[in-house]
Amino acid sequence: MEMALFDRVIETLWPPGVPSGSSVWAILDAARDERIHQALRLSRLEYLSLYAGKLPDALQRAAPYLIELAPSYKFTRPLLEMGWGNSWGVFLRVKDARNLRHHLRSFLRDPRLAADYDGGALVISRLSLQDYHHFHFPDSGVPGDAVAIPGMLHAGGPYAIREVVPYYSENHRVVTPFDSDHFGRMLIVEIGAMTVGSIRQTHQAGVRVFKGERKGFFGLGGSTVVLLFKPGFMAFDEDILSNTGTGMETYILMGDSIGRQSGRCDAFYRIQGEKR
Repeated sequence: MEMALFDRVIETLWPPGVPSGSSVWAILDAARDERIHQALRLSRLEYLSLYAGKLPDALQRAAPYLIELAPSYKFTRPLLEMGWGNSWGVFLRVKDARNLRHHLRSFLRDPRLAADYDGGALVISRLSLQDYHHFHFPDSGVPGDAVAIPGMLHAGGPYAIREVVPYYSENHRVVTPFDSDHFGRMLIVEIGAMTVGSIRQTHQAGVRVFKGERKGFFGLGGSTVVLLFKPGFMAFDEDILSNTGTGMETYILMGDSIGRQSGRCDAFYRIQGEKR
């Protein structure tokens, strides 16, 4: 990794003016590369597996791990140099990391399913009350059964992420596995919020759909749609990465590009709605 690129990544992860008390964490998928587990062991830093309980050696070498990073840590540069461009994992900047591991596991309420998407890509499409409140399939493919996860109806929005509650992991939501034609098995998650207590599905499980076909709608309007991709299937556009790295939301309309499939073809991926 060239010094200019390294400096840019460091500035993106730890920009000037970041609120005190925030921290940067990496979620690393050790199954992607045998060097990851060894590097963690040699880092002299504390790290935590997202799998619960005592693990056999083989599973330890392939488990997803959570580790805190800082510009001053000797481990930060080698990690970036070895993992950059190899889809080793993702970075998170959080204000309160005390329940970070819990939130990653509790969002899907299925440890095995969560493990499949550790180190993958996640898109959050946040809709305001005045926005179009129907949601559509982002690719052609075959949807599975929509599974409702009961929860609260906390208010959504950036203030809720920063100050109130981890509403993605606590609110009522519906998870649909989707065998897409270009992005493998995705998860489409609709999340309710205050005054948005009804999530209606209009598609049929097992029936093939086309890209852009309506999947369902929120009662009253607004709320959030989350897309999860397994590692290696999604490469975001540069403007999305740049804005997200600085904590800025990106206004996206239906049909706008946010990225493309990674590694297998040049098919563009387009998402409906307002990406915030």
